[in-house]
Amino acid sequence: ASGWQVCALMMRLLSDTLSQAGIAQLGSPGVEKLRWLKPVYAEDSLSAQITVKDKQRQAQYGELLCQIDVFNQHGDTVMGLRTPILVAYGEDKL
Repeated sequence: ASGWQVCALMMRLLSDTLSQAGIAQLGSPGVEKLRWLKPVYAEDSLSAQITVKDKQRQAQYGELLCQIDVFNQHGDTVMGLRTPILVAYGEDKL
């Protein structure tokens, strides 16, 4: 699979995970670091681990700095990236 296809799947996993946690996403200013480490094949099953490395509260939004690692069914890391995610927050969030 193309590395960009893997990125698209990872973004879906990230979006679904944040939505399920009740976190409203506002977007991202970009990706700080992206590495494709191993090939991904059509029959592979992928999972992702999302680690929040830092969080900042801005005037209108919050920012989560996330490290996201994508693994195949063998537990091999196939892709890793670090990206800030802009999120909405209320009195009890962030």
